[in-house]
Amino acid sequence: MGVDYLQLGKQVGDKASDGSEAFTIEKFLFRRTNLRETRKLVQNFHVVAHCNHMCWYPELMLEAYKEYRPDWYDSLMKIKDAMDKPGENEAIERLYAEMEKGPTEEVTNHVMDSGQSIVILLPYKWTDVGTWGSVYDFFEEGQDNYEDGNVITVATAGSLIKTSSKDKLIAVAGVKDMIIVDTPDVLLVIPKDQIDKIKEIQAVLQARGEVEYL
Repeated sequence: MGVDYLQLGKQVGDKASDGSEAFTIEKFLFRRTNLRETRKLVQNFHVVAHCNHMCWYPELMLEAYKEYRPDWYDSLMKIKDAMDKPGENEAIERLYAEMEKGPTEEVTNHVMDSGQSIVILLPYKWTDVGTWGSVYDFFEEGQDNYEDGNVITVATAGSLIKTSSKDKLIAVAGVKDMIIVDTPDVLLVIPKDQIDKIKEIQAVLQARGEVEYL
């Protein structure tokens, strides 16, 4: 959950001495909306997590922006024109703020689907910290729980319990596979296998106009 995926094509060359392998990219796959669909994707397709680190020439990147998001390209050219001129920082900040929001995947997914891109499989542990569940996966390292702060657990397993308050005790008992995150203004309690429900919580907060909690 929380990451996009790449469906692998043919292997390029042999496996390197450090264990890394290279493959063509057959298709870019956007992240799924829930755990069931994500599990089905991973189990039924030859896919890898897309870590969003890419290497290409600046000219090719700008060409892709010009083709797939010309509005972003136009803004980038205006930013380029503002460089090395009086008021450069203010102009760049204004132009960037005026750009329409959106994920860079609106450009890169087209490039990857073209069949001209190659992905290198990393021979070491890597985690995209895109959800609280992935934070647990990264830090757990064989322990029953990941605990950060003044935390006490009893008969609790597979859970992440985190607090940003040094003066508050977080006591948890009799739960399994839970995400519990305490901040000065928000307390989040949610099962790990339902972490996608955070999006529904965010939608409710948006509808109620309580954006300060997002």
